[in-house]
Amino acid sequence: MQAFRKPLDSTEFLTISLFASRYEKGRFSADCRINGENYTPALPHLIKYAQSWPGEGLEFRKQYIVIRNKP
Repeated sequence: MQAFRKPLDSTEFLTISLFASRYEKGRFSADCRINGENYTPALPHLIKYAQSWPGEGLEFRKQYIVIRNKP
């Protein structure tokens, strides 16, 4: 949540796309976009999240969030 404080404090309509993945040999990747624009403050948190998954091998998770903040 800390990585998203600034956007959540705004009054704009937000679409957030979150993606985290674990590949073979312990490689991790992440992507986050807010309203279609790269949002890098969330990347270390998404990678840490992927590192917490049990098991090995390929796995990925994707989440879309829509937030309508009150003006």
